[in-house]
Amino acid sequence: MFGSMSFVLPIVSKLPDVGTSIFSVMTRLANDHGAINLSQGFPDFDCDPALVEAVARAMREGHNQYPPMPGVLALREAIAEKVTRCYGATYDPYDSAFWWPPGVRQPPLSGLRRGLG
Repeated sequence: MFGSMSFVLPIVSKLPDVGTSIFSVMTRLANDHGAINLSQGFPDFDCDPALVEAVARAMREGHNQYPPMPGVLALREAIAEKVTRCYGATYDPYDSAFWWPPGVRQPPLSGLRRGLG
């Protein structure tokens, strides 16, 4: 307000009008069919208390950030050891070609980018 004058600025959303989200659709379908709903990355049932405690312990120990892009070294080492034990193949977990990224979208995209140059 300036002096006795007042004005209202219009608020215009920059977000697209997307209507119903895929998450709403998948949740409705899961409910209609009595299925487990994983559409938003979480189940619609309680976690095992041992898992809850393991996550809480990891958080208390400071493991609460996104991992480095190639993945956590201890995990890469464990995977390399298991691959050797199970399949006889040897991988160097320190090699940049050996990575274990977070999430489910990044690995296929990264693989395609690497393969397609």
